[in-house]
Amino acid sequence: MKVIIVGGVAGGASCAAHLRRGMIKMKKGVVLVPLISLFLIVAGCADYGKLRLQSGPGEAMTIQQLKENWEKYHILATGVEPNVPSAIIFDRKDDGREIIGDRWWELKDYKWVSETIMRIEAQVLIQPYYPRLWKILGPDEYLYGYMFTAWDHAVMPIGDDKTMRVMDLPMPPFLAVGGPTPRMIN
Repeated sequence: MKVIIVGGVAGGASCAAHLRRGMIKMKKGVVLVPLISLFLIVAGCADYGKLRLQSGPGEAMTIQQLKENWEKYHILATGVEPNVPSAIIFDRKDDGREIIGDRWWELKDYKWVSETIMRIEAQVLIQPYYPRLWKILGPDEYLYGYMFTAWDHAVMPIGDDKTMRVMDLPMPPFLAVGGPTPRMIN
């Protein structure tokens, strides 16, 4: 910064006052920039959902029960294509919360729900990946729904208190990890 003093004492005093104002503005900037950055970082950190296996005696949900009561759920599937699914989600319709995903397709009839489940069950087992029924829980342990997949993880950020976004699982483990072709279903 270059300072030019013009006109003796009065100009110098004026210049000093100008410099003080500049320093105060600079100090505000030094304080405000980190505070705003911290706020944006904290605000940008979303909560995440998690997958949990059923573990207690009162937790008796099965994939068969979900298939039989499929109309009570908003059902999504993902994978390479409908014939090679990697996961199926059962999102509870009665809870006012929603599970969404960009590369998930909706299943609207029993035939597709049943076939998707059968195709996941028929996939070649590659240890430690085998089809299991997972609970989908929010950060507050609230049950959003269920996922049937051979994967043991999923990325599920929560955008607001009522919406969970599940990132796609683009291929089943037997294709991703490497293994023989899937067993065919007749």
